[in-house]
Amino acid sequence: MSEAPQDPDLHAAIETLLLDRGALTVAELVDALSESDFDLGREPESSVLDVMYESFGAPFTRLDSRWAHLPALLSGRIFTRRLTGPEIHHDLLDLSPDLAAIAGLEDAGLLQLADGAEVTVAYGLVSEDLPELDIVRTEAIADLGSIVLPPSTLSSLNLHPGDLISITVAAGGIELARVNEVETHSDATRSRLIEIASTGVPLELETAVLTLCADLEDAFRRPHPPFGELLEDAGLAGHGDWVASAGFDLAAYWADVRARSLTGTSRTTRR
Repeated sequence: MSEAPQDPDLHAAIETLLLDRGALTVAELVDALSESDFDLGREPESSVLDVMYESFGAPFTRLDSRWAHLPALLSGRIFTRRLTGPEIHHDLLDLSPDLAAIAGLEDAGLLQLADGAEVTVAYGLVSEDLPELDIVRTEAIADLGSIVLPPSTLSSLNLHPGDLISITVAAGGIELARVNEVETHSDATRSRLIEIASTGVPLELETAVLTLCADLEDAFRRPHPPFGELLEDAGLAGHGDWVASAGFDLAAYWADVRARSLTGTSRTTRR
């Protein structure tokens, strides 16, 4: 859980604006706060950004040039995952690419099962961080992250490799359910995702999904094929936790980034 904000009044005002109006830029937040006669000092945008970064992920999250209220943005959204044998056996849900947006809920204190059972996100070999896990289960955790569920969570749903599971973001946590039928993603969802990914530089999967949610109210409101399958259907390029427009050479891009880092030059990879 996050600590109490240093400026609780400004924090509350920003939170209210994002809840009422949806995703907003810093300039839009400054204008709205100024209209309410909120004193932001000599550098209003810096004052707002200080609060946003202080509470990054709990509850504020950055999209493109906008900021959003993460729990409100994900509330009621339904993500799906096609399970593998190791996931079922070890009660894990791999984050990338299908569940990338859910990881941020841990910072917001909302990553638990709806019945209150604790879950966590772990990355790679983290036996020292999760001593309660045996070595076999620890080694099954994905390098790009897995949601670690209580033992027997998935087996209790009578799931088998290849089955679809839905993860619904609810007020009390996440709800898991077996999915037998799904709707195809809408043309609007597919088209908007392509636009979001076509910035000329790679975009983090989590940011892509959250931006999609901010732009389309009906996105991920019913069970659909997993997000990774949507990426493939849209013809987008993917590498790890990153996505880019069709035909983008991600391998060459990251090789260039590494080369520049070795020579002391830089290249912007995040917006």
